[in-house]
Amino acid sequence: TQLNYDLDVEFGTGELQGKINSDHVYAAGVKVENQNFAEITHEIGPIFAQSGFDGIVGLAYPEMAAYNMNPLFDNVMKQKRLDNNVFSFYFDTVEGAQNSKLVLGGVDNNLFTGPVNYFKVIDKYYWTVKAKKILINDQEVPGVCNYGCKVVADTGTSLITGPSDDLNIFLDHLGVDENCGNLNKLPRISFILENGSMDASSFLQTGGTDGHYHLEGEDYVMEYEGGSERKCAPGFMPLDVPEPQGPLWILGDVFLSKYYSVYDRDNDVVGFAPANPNQ
Repeated sequence: TQLNYDLDVEFGTGELQGKINSDHVYAAGVKVENQNFAEITHEIGPIFAQSGFDGIVGLAYPEMAAYNMNPLFDNVMKQKRLDNNVFSFYFDTVEGAQNSKLVLGGVDNNLFTGPVNYFKVIDKYYWTVKAKKILINDQEVPGVCNYGCKVVADTGTSLITGPSDDLNIFLDHLGVDENCGNLNKLPRISFILENGSMDASSFLQTGGTDGHYHLEGEDYVMEYEGGSERKCAPGFMPLDVPEPQGPLWILGDVFLSKYYSVYDRDNDVVGFAPANPNQ
């Protein structure tokens, strides 16, 4: 069905323009009727030419959607296509492999180890939860999330992002050598998420279990060829999200490659568990 609404969306690394129309959509055997989607006519920015994806599926809350239209998963919910309105992600870390998975309707226990710890969504726009601290080698960094901060789980963001002022301080303390000279000596980063629960439907007002999520140097440093030399760069980028949603940090694929992530719309929670690297 041709609706012909104009669309213009800006991302951190580019811009898309097109028309919004409607059709039936199939995802892993799940039929979604009369789904609105954008047919892109212009791609602005090198990211779209360099990347291998065919499109973008928004899986955040409907408040983000253009023209107040229902995103894909909200139509899945409205049309009662799943017993549980939950989806989860596993990212394969082997270059060139194609074992990454989106699971609709729940989790795949083979893709993670240990229990899933859940955290309440505090702003139903992004998948936003509350962090108590962000640490380097178990120490607070002055000026970085010292009084708590908002963090977002976002599979559509490749790196970890943070407010520019905070991130500049953080990276100075991290001290990644661009010539990879200290790759084996880099500190551990820890995101401490507040008031978690192993039961997605039951939370204490206070006193829940904080989630400690660690990244080692090998997890957050990107290696690349710089001419004839090997170069290293931290997998972070500055991004200033305006109020009321921001300021915030985004836990992109650098983080989500190490931790299996669960997005539960029935209970409005995000869950994390260590990803199983052997899948």
